Amino acid sequence: MGKGLAYDLLKTMVLHWDPDFTKLTPSEAAQLEEAEADPETVSLDEVMREIEMKRE
Repeated sequence: MGKGLAYDLLKTMVLHWDPDFTKLTPSEAAQLEEAEADPETVSLDEVMREIEMKRE
């Protein structure tokens, strides 16, 4: 079984078991909002760009 197929199967099973799995709790939403407002927070996009630059 390929990794992609296994991932898709697991994702489907989790979402059927708990349809709210991908939703943030009120506490998580508050933490995310606080982190996004912090100027020192580094986005995933920035990290990925930095990693790609070092590969080249």
